[in-house]
Amino acid sequence: MDKVKKFSSDRVFLLWDTLVTSQQLMLRSHQDRDNIDLIFNGVFYVDVPFKLLGLKLAKPTAAEHRRLAKRSQHIPRFDQHFYALVSKDQRYFVGASNLVIEHNSQSMVDPFFFTAKYLYESQQEDFYRCNVDQSVEYLPS
Repeated sequence: MDKVKKFSSDRVFLLWDTLVTSQQLMLRSHQDRDNIDLIFNGVFYVDVPFKLLGLKLAKPTAAEHRRLAKRSQHIPRFDQHFYALVSKDQRYFVGASNLVIEHNSQSMVDPFFFTAKYLYESQQEDFYRCNVDQSVEYLPS
């Protein structure tokens, strides 16, 4: 999760969209057709408010990890992880298999633009190398 420590933004992020059947969750910061999307795949736990004023990704502490495993009634497999989302000195959490951070210029009314693309791409061996209009960063834990 070393790459997780690198993401930080002062922008406002909203819980933008979810797709229960595909276990996906997207947080989006939208400013003048400049989006930053945090797309979680394989989601098994969510404890995030609708609006985050600034966002930094962090690794949960050992105590938080134990509490989250108990609270979620789920012990993560080797390919699942808890992500800490820090906003205004508060820590929130998402449990997921992976996280993709995408910068794009999609319309703010395009719900789940990423769903079909990532569902298809996730079936490919190198899904994290998917070619999109803007930059994509794959963040395995």
